Amino acid sequence: MSEEFQFRLSPRWRSRETTFMQWTDDQSARVREFLDNVNLDALAEMTQDIFQQPCVVSQNFARGACAIVFEIALKNGDPIVARLSPPSITPTFRSTSSEYKTKNYAAWLRYLRTHTDIPVPEVYDACAISKNAIRAPYILMQAIVGRNLLDHGTRLAIYPIPDEKRLKLFHNLASLMAQAYRCQFTAIGGLEMCPNTGQFAIVSSQNFDGSPFNSAKDYYHCVANNIEACFHNYRTSTDPEVKAHSIFLPWIAKRMVMELEFGTSGIDRGPFALCHEDWAFHNLILGDDYKINGIIDWEFAMALPLDALPRVPIFMMPPYSAADTSAEAERLVQYRREFNEISRCYIEKEAPNFPQPYLHSNLEDLDLDIRTTRALFLDEDRRTVALESLRWAIFFEYPTDRLGFEEILVRAVFGPKTTLREAFKIMEDDLGEGTAFLQKGDLENGEKDWLWYWENGQVTPHAKGS
Repeated sequence: MSEEFQFRLSPRWRSRETTFMQWTDDQSARVREFLDNVNLDALAEMTQDIFQQPCVVSQNFARGACAIVFEIALKNGDPIVARLSPPSITPTFRSTSSEYKTKNYAAWLRYLRTHTDIPVPEVYDACAISKNAIRAPYILMQAIVGRNLLDHGTRLAIYPIPDEKRLKLFHNLASLMAQAYRCQFTAIGGLEMCPNTGQFAIVSSQNFDGSPFNSAKDYYHCVANNIEACFHNYRTSTDPEVKAHSIFLPWIAKRMVMELEFGTSGIDRGPFALCHEDWAFHNLILGDDYKINGIIDWEFAMALPLDALPRVPIFMMPPYSAADTSAEAERLVQYRREFNEISRCYIEKEAPNFPQPYLHSNLEDLDLDIRTTRALFLDEDRRTVALESLRWAIFFEYPTDRLGFEEILVRAVFGPKTTLREAFKIMEDDLGEGTAFLQKGDLENGEKDWLWYWENGQVTPHAKGS
């Protein structure tokens, strides 16, 4: 039994009921079932054996999309955390097994602590399977003290940070990203550490059939196939918008691989660099001086082709809605200033540390265009635009969330002057008769066959042959 002693709970840890309020009923039910099965007494006993001192496991927890995290207080020493991996809380095509996520996360943490100065938690123990005393996959690791950027209070959380501190934060983050990208490998995939030798090896990533890949081209073909699989079940939808997206996005992804010849450049055979896959404000833990104390959530980290690496951190995203009001327009101007500032910091100050593809960034205009459904400006670097567009195309779970991508994707793949109608003609030629959302009428205008096309962000009908 754990010895009784007093400890102060960190403010981010919440009660079960408070946390469940943030989920749907179905999500809450899955997590409740998982937590009811977890043996916290066994977790306390295991921790006590490892550290040879009394401990207390909090009944409250923090949660993310892929994890439930409990704080553990030691009688003598800094707090630690137990990261438990339940079945997927929010299933998407990226949903991977708890075993894979736990094994991959622990391996990357151990690799980074031995090969870089990137601040990540120390791993004390890990088990990727549920058949253990705790009855859940877990990582017992160091607690990173501080607050994440999300705690600073706004959607784009860097604004409350003083100017002089913010620029220092940009340099700090750029330096850490450069270190990650200098971790380079001969294959594309996840990471595994041999428990007997301590050696690291790139292995299959559960999100990508056929991995580990030895060529970038194989990786990009797999991405296109993943998108097709993601939308497969929506092709029979009676909702024309859903059906339109379920056909258009997989098709444009495959044309993207072919037209832009991904993987055929000099980097096709590597080297391949470490990519966190979620450089986001909620995964950066800051100290009181705004220095980055730690970077967390490496479960989806992979070795990827250099031209697939993110160009600036994802937390720089503009707002989701169009600038319908003067206040929104003012915010977009402010976002653009911030993009310019971080671009200067990364490109002018940190360029020598980054792989060459990083220097050709279009995220500023690309993200502003996507989030405001404006695609009026795309420069000649269509490859970068297409890659980042594709990231957004698979980011959301449901097809109707992808409004605003069509024109950007078409222009990125076929050139800035290509119209949607021209792209749909290419699609119809590729996919065959009737696949451009053909619908038999009994419509108001008589017995005609109609084609559903995407135009100006909405589905509109056209009489076949018109």
